Amino acid sequence: MMVTSPHITRCERMNIVTTIETSTRIIHTIERLNNSMNGNPRYCIGFADGSEAVTSSDASFCYAIGNPGMRAGCTVTMIFTRAGRISHMEAAAKPYQEAIADLTL
Repeated sequence: MMVTSPHITRCERMNIVTTIETSTRIIHTIERLNNSMNGNPRYCIGFADGSEAVTSSDASFCYAIGNPGMRAGCTVTMIFTRAGRISHMEAAAKPYQEAIADLTL
């Protein structure tokens, strides 16, 4: 499942229009890369649709990768940089019907 939605923001000071691409995908593989120059973790993440992306250097969300919600098989929502790196990633919110089903178990 891949949902992509570009958001357009405007920098008022410079009057520049920038496109921020967000995407929701299912994690298939997680590969640890070498640390950044500051010693923070970096990852190459493979998705169920066959695409791959690398996390930005020194991104704080990298410390959450591997925890529940950010493992193989989990659905995540990401924001990409212009260079195609993941600048932000979080566990995707469950649809309402799934959340209600979990409460009734």
